[in-house]
Amino acid sequence: MSGGRNVPLTRYVPPYILISFKKGIRMTDDMPVQAPSEKIKDLLDNMIPLKRNFLSILEFCKEPKNYGQLDEFVAEMQSNRRTVYTAANYCQMLVAAEALLKITEDGTPFDEVSIEPVEVKRDGQVFVEPGTPPPAFWRTTEAGCRAIEDDKPIEALRNIFEKEIRYLGVFQQILELCDQEGGISIAEIKQVVNQDPVLEYPAKTAQFFMDYLDRNGALLWDKNWKITALGREALAFLHAKGGES
Repeated sequence: MSGGRNVPLTRYVPPYILISFKKGIRMTDDMPVQAPSEKIKDLLDNMIPLKRNFLSILEFCKEPKNYGQLDEFVAEMQSNRRTVYTAANYCQMLVAAEALLKITEDGTPFDEVSIEPVEVKRDGQVFVEPGTPPPAFWRTTEAGCRAIEDDKPIEALRNIFEKEIRYLGVFQQILELCDQEGGISIAEIKQVVNQDPVLEYPAKTAQFFMDYLDRNGALLWDKNWKITALGREALAFLHAKGGES
């Protein structure tokens, strides 16, 4: 994880996602049938570096959005952290997970739309060509809305802190370093944090802890590493924990 670097792909892609990308693949009897909630959880759990992106898109699409709006939103979302994914890729995965629904302007599911072929005269001959589909929109499904509601990043951070009691000072130091005007570079963070004796054994670096904070929305890359509102909430929790000890 570093500023501006491409976000890596997951080590595992759920079968229904592969199917959505490769038309030659079909569901087989040994593939589990999953409820929408399970599909969404599977997607988010196995593509953790992109979890915030998926959830941001679902939040954005609570009201139907056309592709132009989605493309602009994704471009802005990824302006400081590139990935190999486009708005179309995100939509395809989220639709496959039943977190997004592709619809027409009047709310009709797109796969229920019948597009009639049209006759076209050319050079005195009549040809039949596919009709023009109606404009497409994407809307977050009920299952997608529940995924947003179920996402509690501050609780996830607190659980991490409770599990990694030994390293609370490291988490706190990183958040404090990022809580300054203009943020701070990864090199500066490493220079300070990696000197902490607690990281000597078992060997860890600042990067390890930043991954946790970044994936759970406590840090934001914007030309430098900056703390978020959620990060300040986490920092207040750590200060309180420090006061208890």
